[in-house]
Amino acid sequence: MQEQPAVAMDALGNCAITWRDSTQIRVQRYDAAGAKQGNEFHIPTGIFVFQNGVIAMSPATGAFVATWAITSIPSNQEEFHARRYDYNQPDGTPSVTAS
Repeated sequence: MQEQPAVAMDALGNCAITWRDSTQIRVQRYDAAGAKQGNEFHIPTGIFVFQNGVIAMSPATGAFVATWAITSIPSNQEEFHARRYDYNQPDGTPSVTAS
């Protein structure tokens, strides 16, 4: 099942789309003409993700930040995470990881 889509676009029309499929957050990038850029990849969150968050794209560089929340069981506490990707890294290698 694919759910919780989010889209971020830079000033030139390049975009990154994220969605959740069962246990992973997936990403696909497109250029302004709608052509795929690189391969679809997943954001390694480490565990099952209950909530997908927002993504934001830099208007100047095309870099984007994906954010997500993980709900811990049994404590029911949320942890928020973010990972930055550069547009010229089509394999999904993060440039910065923060939590």
